[in-house]
Amino acid sequence: MERRQVLTVSTQETEKEYWGLEQICRRMQWKNRRTPVRHAMKYGFPLYLRTKTGQNRQIYYSKEKLITRWEWFRCEREIERL
Repeated sequence: MERRQVLTVSTQETEKEYWGLEQICRRMQWKNRRTPVRHAMKYGFPLYLRTKTGQNRQIYYSKEKLITRWEWFRCEREIERL
């Protein structure tokens, strides 16, 4: 029998945005700031360059919803591999 668990997340958490490599690393509990870039290139981690309102330079950006989907996709792919 297959068991499925439903995960409910409040909308406030799913709309959370992470600006900069430091915030993204803190969310993912990664110690090195190069890890998000490496994971984006190797594993498709959702990492984008965006410009904040009122600034000229681009900053790495990601959202909670995108990160959660990426984590679920990696888990599902790993389960299929087994």
